[in-house]
Amino acid sequence: MARAPGLGPGYREFESHHSDIFFCPATNYKKLSENPKYFSKKLKQNEHFLCYLGMKWLKIVLLTVLLISCRNAEKAQDHQAFIAAKDLYLQGDSQGALEKLEALEKHKPSYFPSFILDGRISLFTGQYERAEEKLTHVLKINPLEFDAIRWMANLYLLTKRYEETEKLVTIALEKYPEEPRLLLLLAASYKGQGKVKEAVVTYHRAYLFEVELAYAHYEMAQLYSQFGLEKEHKAQMERASALSERRLHE
Repeated sequence: MARAPGLGPGYREFESHHSDIFFCPATNYKKLSENPKYFSKKLKQNEHFLCYLGMKWLKIVLLTVLLISCRNAEKAQDHQAFIAAKDLYLQGDSQGALEKLEALEKHKPSYFPSFILDGRISLFTGQYERAEEKLTHVLKINPLEFDAIRWMANLYLLTKRYEETEKLVTIALEKYPEEPRLLLLLAASYKGQGKVKEAVVTYHRAYLFEVELAYAHYEMAQLYSQFGLEKEHKAQMERASALSERRLHE
């Protein structure tokens, strides 16, 4: 009879007289169900075999749990390293942040947030080649990663690569249609190329988002009012009103 896959050499000592109940297609299941004594006898015969299988599966389960725990611990460490780098950047230590991110990137090339933050910091500090390298790494693996697209488009604009900006953002808009941040980048690329008509139309598409933005300010004002934060309530209502009035006068 064919040996069950995955079982070690110890299986052989059970194979000859313990396989008929569990592995043989000719097992008389009707007899098993109708005769409890016969079933009890067969179960007792297979007791050692079941223990053997149980130990095998227990080892597999324990190893799986251990592997998952190790991976979760590694993810937590990666996230902590990323947060530490971000904190350094927010404190004004851009170089320290980049050094931490570089170490994390070498350890975990698949951890996108570190590459995107590295690209942003490099962009803001004028290290354009480094920024492009980091963002390209992400886009090669995931061409529609929103933040990588956004910062790469900004990089292209800063380096006056307007046609590349247009191409990148146009593809992204297929997944993120009417996303105002992408529309602003696209409009800027048109403006840089001297495509005035396209720039005007695209800027118009972008500021239509003001309606939704005004509603967001209004809802925030209501929440502040519920908690008695009148100063914040007033500020949000003024912003909502300003956006609404501007749309009414167009």
